[in-house]
Amino acid sequence: MKGIFIIDQMGEPIVVQSQKAEGGKLYKRTALFREMGERHGDVIMATLLGVQAKDEMLKEGDVVIASIRFSIHEHNGQTYQDAVVGIANILATAGE
Repeated sequence: MKGIFIIDQMGEPIVVQSQKAEGGKLYKRTALFREMGERHGDVIMATLLGVQAKDEMLKEGDVVIASIRFSIHEHNGQTYQDAVVGIANILATAGE
């Protein structure tokens, strides 16, 4: 899914173990992305990974164009859905 979103909330970055990342550690944080252009646009809780999670480049209130990838997986008989931000480019910073 690609769209224009306002970042409503940003969680705190955490470090997780990852065999795919350099040094075996990966920064991760969650954020709420609210879809623009509709009176009651969808709100998506998505995960930011790597540099986007570590740096303070994205802030609450920023307007971004982003791609969000959805996937599902099964674990112990339960099905879970994940939403991960691929790319997020800032169109307007908070307060502009």
